[in-house]
Amino acid sequence: MTLRAKGDNKMRLRFSGRLALDLAFMTVWLLALGGRPWGDLSHELLGVTALALLALHLAINLPRLTKGLRSQKRLARLFVNSLLILAAIPVLATGLAQSKYILSFLDLSGGSALRQTHAVLAYWSLVLIGVHVGLNWSVVWAFIRKKLNINEKRPLIKRFDLLILLLIVIYGVKSFIDRNMLNKLFKGYSYDFWDPERYKIFLFFEYASILIFLVVLTNVLVRLTSNRKTIFSNK
Repeated sequence: MTLRAKGDNKMRLRFSGRLALDLAFMTVWLLALGGRPWGDLSHELLGVTALALLALHLAINLPRLTKGLRSQKRLARLFVNSLLILAAIPVLATGLAQSKYILSFLDLSGGSALRQTHAVLAYWSLVLIGVHVGLNWSVVWAFIRKKLNINEKRPLIKRFDLLILLLIVIYGVKSFIDRNMLNKLFKGYSYDFWDPERYKIFLFFEYASILIFLVVLTNVLVRLTSNRKTIFSNK
């Protein structure tokens, strides 16, 4: 194996590790976001785990954030990443201030204002995560396509992929409406009802579909404004 091949393998392993970390963070975050059915203890543990994974992600990727800032896309990424950090830190702070288990020895009282702030920032973090992934989707998808040996030049595979994605986006739009996201984002609506007769995991799927919808929306808007191919492009 040549030195170049070894270097390529090392880069692929690093990217695989970063992608696995990001997927773990998003999975835990989505579970924490729909915390009501899981109970307060599970919600606290999931929240702290998600923010620890986010901190690790930032520590690994921080040196790359300030590179190439003359590029508009890089500046947009830096802006979104900064907003995400500014939202995530208060999410942790307001969450811990209401802790009934992890910091139970402090006998924190919490309160409705803290709960509302915590919820609104958590929902905005979901939006910012979707925008963040959408801005980086071309790199992520190129790696996944190569890893899974997906040949997009075959029309049947391309159409099947787009059909699945379109169905998920439609479900994401429906979930966005069903979960009353506009009121949660802009009116501080923090109550998240879930029918106890439904399986809890479906709440995770609803928030996951909302995230995918936001990723696709960001990708489409960015590429349309730059006259580049979108996720739904035929060529």
